[in-house]
Amino acid sequence: MKYFYVTEIYHRTAIVIIMMIRGHIPIHPNAGDELALLWNYADVLNILWEFNSTVLAYIAGHSHEGAYFYDEKKIHHLTLQAIVECELDTNAFATIHVYKEYLIIQGIGRINTYRFDLLK
Repeated sequence: MKYFYVTEIYHRTAIVIIMMIRGHIPIHPNAGDELALLWNYADVLNILWEFNSTVLAYIAGHSHEGAYFYDEKKIHHLTLQAIVECELDTNAFATIHVYKEYLIIQGIGRINTYRFDLLK
């Protein structure tokens, strides 16, 4: 599996300057409930850290309360709050607005709003 991640990131690095990765399960211990972490999260983190100049953020779900952490390699780890925890009359979604120097994840309802600078 590591080969797939590395090959895909190398391929994307040749095409784009900055990328975000989306996965269902958090990969950093400070970005969600420890019980909700990917079992081999350390392996995946090490791969992303190899490409920290290209990887801007890892966005996950799974840990229903949500969390945010900016790690020592300057990668944002965002775990979005779960819609299944909403009251019946509440929403939980977000829109990403990309600008030249930053992006905004504009949360609606249960989801918080975040700003990520694109320049590391």
